[in-house]
Amino acid sequence: MITLQEIAPYLPCKLYVYDENQQNKTDQVVGFFLGSLDFENWSPINSDIGNYKPIMRPLSDLTNEIEVNGEKFVPIVELAKIAFPLYKWILNEECNFAMTKEDVYFDFNYHYYLFDFDGDYLLDQLKLFQKLYEWHFWLGDQERFGKDIININSLKQGI
Repeated sequence: MITLQEIAPYLPCKLYVYDENQQNKTDQVVGFFLGSLDFENWSPINSDIGNYKPIMRPLSDLTNEIEVNGEKFVPIVELAKIAFPLYKWILNEECNFAMTKEDVYFDFNYHYYLFDFDGDYLLDQLKLFQKLYEWHFWLGDQERFGKDIININSLKQGI
């Protein structure tokens, strides 16, 4: 079951949830009050957080083209641009990381560190993680997809 602590960083980012009990209804969470979720388009009788599954992206989507608000991009490349804006970044499709023609590399090592391949860790990663939340990347246990978390890629139509 999902907890408030797990979804709290996503609440300001147009978090969508899935409710199997309400005819597979999907809606945007607009708030949280006294242990219950508030929704944009409806008011359920029991909006206890445990009744819903957030709709998220797996970390494997970092190197895939995604669409957010009508814009298509590869997230790892966009993160690299934010971290090191002076370089021109591309996706290295063989190795699944962002790189430059100067052989500067940028990757996410799945342990919550964004770094370049010279071993330099970025000191200020807040903007980068805020983007991951904004783009609805699930930063928790990836094995929870299907059980507690809905993979956005499994939906036949978008949210």
